[in-house]
Amino acid sequence: MWLLIKNMEEYKTLKVNKMSYAKTRLENDKRKNKPNIVFPIINTIFATILMGIVIFLFCTSKGSFGIGLFIFCVIILILYPVSSWLNSFVLKKMNLKKINNYEKETEMLIKYVKRYESYHAYELGKDLNINFNIEKTNEIVEGEPLKFNSDTCSLGVPQNANVLLTLGVSFAGIEVNKETKQIMGVAGMLPRSVWYPKKLKAPTPTKAKIKVDFNGFNISNKIVIHALRRADIYYDNKTGWLAVGERKVTVIDDAYEIKKGVIIVLRDQELMSVWLELDPNLLVK
Repeated sequence: MWLLIKNMEEYKTLKVNKMSYAKTRLENDKRKNKPNIVFPIINTIFATILMGIVIFLFCTSKGSFGIGLFIFCVIILILYPVSSWLNSFVLKKMNLKKINNYEKETEMLIKYVKRYESYHAYELGKDLNINFNIEKTNEIVEGEPLKFNSDTCSLGVPQNANVLLTLGVSFAGIEVNKETKQIMGVAGMLPRSVWYPKKLKAPTPTKAKIKVDFNGFNISNKIVIHALRRADIYYDNKTGWLAVGERKVTVIDDAYEIKKGVIIVLRDQELMSVWLELDPNLLVK
């Protein structure tokens, strides 16, 4: 149900009617998966009556109603209402919960599509190259702690004045202050429906302040740079750690904690992954 949007050109060319179509599909799926309690009740009553008849026949038949046939009938009459409740109520209720999550994501997706229509988009390695200047320190970026809204899949709204380095298949990214060039944290929408469940071992970071050198590239307002454009998003449902990009950190990689709960992994000035410490149990079920 989630639309996999790979780059900002797709953000700009994606039309509202496509989003309306997605919402229509969601509404149709919601109607199809509306839990039905009437049929399970009717089937349960019907199975109970038949069960009574079978027991009566078994007790009064004086051996002509075989024990094997009796057990077979009992099993069938138990499974019949159970399957009815499972298919008509339980599974549909579970599906409806998933659909509601996708619907919230779609609503947020529409907002971010409209937001980024006026942005200028560039691809790292193609349109420009950047360097990271590391300042190891005991002090990291202050401000609001990392928060993730599981309903809206939001890490907070990016500031228009900041440069956004996008992270994988999402509207989220690393925020860079345009004036100071310092990485401030992460913001934007990180849809849960595209997370891959994986057991993750977070790297041991060094606290640091990181500034981005755009190598003379003209930075204006409303800039988006695709840094980890094709990166997958992994999430450990037990620990709450999320990794965008390379999930295995090697000895030649450097991990830096730039804000509480935010780790950036670099390899020879190349951005390899971004790690976020979120709440556990956020996978869409």
